Amino acid sequence: MRAARVALAFLRRDLLIEASYRANFLFGLSGLLLRIGLFFFLARMVARLAPGLGEGYFPFVLSGLAVSELMAEALHGFGRRVRAAQTLGTLEAVLATPISPAEAILSPALLPLGAALARGGVYLGVALLATANAPSPLQLITGAAAYLVGAAVFVALGVLSASLTLLLKRGDPLGAGLAALSTLLSGVYYPVSVLPAPLQSVAQWLPMTHALEALRAGMGAGGGVESEGGRAWLILSLLALGLLPLSLLAFAAATRRARREGSLCHY
Repeated sequence: MRAARVALAFLRRDLLIEASYRANFLFGLSGLLLRIGLFFFLARMVARLAPGLGEGYFPFVLSGLAVSELMAEALHGFGRRVRAAQTLGTLEAVLATPISPAEAILSPALLPLGAALARGGVYLGVALLATANAPSPLQLITGAAAYLVGAAVFVALGVLSASLTLLLKRGDPLGAGLAALSTLLSGVYYPVSVLPAPLQSVAQWLPMTHALEALRAGMGAGGGVESEGGRAWLILSLLALGLLPLSLLAFAAATRRARREGSLCHY
């Protein structure tokens, strides 16, 4: 299948590039462990200051980090790679080949997204070890599925962001604004319920809010806060089904417009 061959070719290229920078892996691993240690001690302090949240804060915040890092890679990574291809002059060459725009935008993202998923898996593994009541196998499957469906939604938003980058030639406001709002309002570091009512309403419009609710419902890492897992699942699924094809169509349309204007390599 051609799409699989294209994806494997991009993956092999990226793996060879990453293998030539071995120190990056060690730096990334050390940074991951340092963040886990930082929030472990922060959770101990929070447990003293807010007994209601208790020891559940550590798995709560680790699940937030797992989703927020994945979202950050998806939102910024696609646009960053399009921008790099524009400045290097390789974007036009890639799009001149028989591969489709969807293959051109998704295939180079396999390794970065896989690495983000792996880092998230480490966070979630530590969170599960720190969860007081071990979730059932069904809850684990549900939580893992919620994480992957959330990833699909973030990928769709990232492709939309890349479409704007292709058209605007600069960083687009979609990725930056959505990332900032999600970090502030979606319950990464603290429950959404502590926010003022108007901000809680805004949070319900952010995909990461529902990704975190569905994931924490499966993990039992709600930090003492009730989670509407079923409702979050429904919203996530609808977003994934609607945004994924829409984002790929938008990128294809942006590519056609850039070709007509002769601006694929303009930056």
